[in-house]
This record gives sequence, structure tokens and C-alpha cells, in this order.
Amino acid sequence: MPTRFRPSSGTYSLKAPGQGGAGTIEADTLEASTVDLSQEFTSLITVQRAYSAASKVVTTADEMLQELLSIKR
Repeated sequence: MPTRFRPSSGTYSLKAPGQGGAGTIEADTLEASTVDLSQEFTSLITVQRAYSAASKVVTTADEMLQELLSIKR
């Protein structure tokens, strides 16, 4: 246990596993993920397409500016 006590962090509650609302400890188990992979991949694809579109906008704006500068000369 830590030797320093920080009153601003509140009090601690030390309980035995499986008692008083505490979870149990199990050997050789994996924690199930709470991530919805299909939703995460959908979000990833959406962000990739938005980045691609934004990149094309910047490229087009740069080409338009270059054309404008060449017309001015």
C-alpha cells in the first residue's frame, strides 16, 4: 500500500474478492472487450474518407491558386 495519504483523493475501500460488492478473481481467463468492432471499423472508414476528401479539397485549392498566379504573370 502507498505510504502517502492524499486527503483530496477521498477514502479508499479495501474489500476481499467476492465480498461486499467486490468482484472475484479468476485464474486463466481473458477479459471480454467492451469495444464494438463493427462500429469502430465503420468510424475508421468514415474518418478515412473524410480525410481523403479534405486532402482533395486542399489539393484542388492549391491547383487553383497556382493557376491564378500563372494567369497574373
